[in-house]
Amino acid sequence: MPELPEWRVFCATAKFHSISKAAEFLGIGSPTATKQIAKLEERLGVQLLDRSTRPVQLTPIGERYAALALPLVEGFDSMASSVSAEGTTDPVSVTAPSGFISYKLPGAVKIFQDTFPHNQVRIYSRTKSEGIRLLSDGNVDIALVDPQVPPHIDFQPLLTFERVLITSLGHLLAQQDEATIDEVARYPLTLLRGGTTTRTMLEAEMKRQEIPYEVGIELDHIEAVKRYVSLGLGISVVPEFIVEPKDREYLAVVRVQGSYATEIIGAATLREKPLTASANNFLTVLRQTMDQDGA
Repeated sequence: MPELPEWRVFCATAKFHSISKAAEFLGIGSPTATKQIAKLEERLGVQLLDRSTRPVQLTPIGERYAALALPLVEGFDSMASSVSAEGTTDPVSVTAPSGFISYKLPGAVKIFQDTFPHNQVRIYSRTKSEGIRLLSDGNVDIALVDPQVPPHIDFQPLLTFERVLITSLGHLLAQQDEATIDEVARYPLTLLRGGTTTRTMLEAEMKRQEIPYEVGIELDHIEAVKRYVSLGLGISVVPEFIVEPKDREYLAVVRVQGSYATEIIGAATLREKPLTASANNFLTVLRQTMDQDGA
């Protein structure tokens, strides 16, 4: 995951068409700036700069990244300066599903901590019902959940994603482009524990359609689910964002038919309790990083 200092160096280089001028602008040494850009290119797997020209030019993919990153970096720096002047150091407390915490939240938390080093982020892995309860009791600032929330809670959508079926590479369903809920239910399921959002919605859809199903293996972590499925020990339905490129070396990924497969996750907050400045800033960073992921 690229880090904010790397984006700062890249954006400054894009602005000045010079690594040395970017380093001078940021108050760092040229070797450090060069290493930051090289690290960013390595993380992204692309070449951002054409170093054979003078002044330095952006590659076509570099131009695209610059257009996306520049307003975000300027926004974060502006927000940090504004809050620094106010002197707020309130901690931010957030609940989210374990998969979102593992695969989507780290980048936003890292950027927030780089931008606001004096603000602590407290993250709790909770199911939707547990998160809503903590939020309602005033014990957390934000609960990251699906849109179905009680009337006393406000909801701001952040990310739309698809649920997909994962199987071992040799499974019969691995040969298909899509699978129906009925086809999924014909095989033993390997799922996260009860109460997790995807399992709750999958079981509700199967019951609505009166489709019998069997949960053969129940686990506590999504990485364990992927491991068992890769060995042919059940199949599973998971958010697509938890499937990383390396996972496709040993997992087949199949689209799931039906409206159930599309989901929204967003920020739930108490309607009668204004967010602190720190929580508002975290929500802004989270929204911007989710927008970038969806771009």
